[in-house]
Amino acid sequence: MVSLDRRFGAEAGFTDVFTFQSQLCRSERATLSFAMHMDITPVSDNVVRVTLTGRLDTSGVDRIETKFTAALVPAANNAVVDLSRVDLVTSMGIRMLISAAKSLKARRATLALFGVQANVNQVFEAVALHTIIPICSTEAEALAAVAAVTD
Repeated sequence: MVSLDRRFGAEAGFTDVFTFQSQLCRSERATLSFAMHMDITPVSDNVVRVTLTGRLDTSGVDRIETKFTAALVPAANNAVVDLSRVDLVTSMGIRMLISAAKSLKARRATLALFGVQANVNQVFEAVALHTIIPICSTEAEALAAVAAVTD
């Protein structure tokens, strides 16, 4: 086992198992730094700003979906979601956003996204998410989209 670790580590440019294992631990810590975080801030009586940070992948969605839905849907809060700090969205993240948007629509509220990074926007364009959820460049545009839908 040690010889396999030494050989693999040497091929990867490490001179001993300890250095290889230390580097591996650093990369695992870096992966953990992508954990999903969510902040919710009231904007007005019926509008909240949700700021997401991290990755909307399976583990990220698992971490925030219940809180995200509970903060928006029961009170029928309109929401503008800041995605400027989200660098990855998978099908699970798209499902979470669509589910929340549809639940809000049934309660005559809406959800709009803004600040989408280019790589995330490519995914949204590929699945035509804009046909379900307004996707805006700025928070002001998202607030206007929410106001327009609820008026």
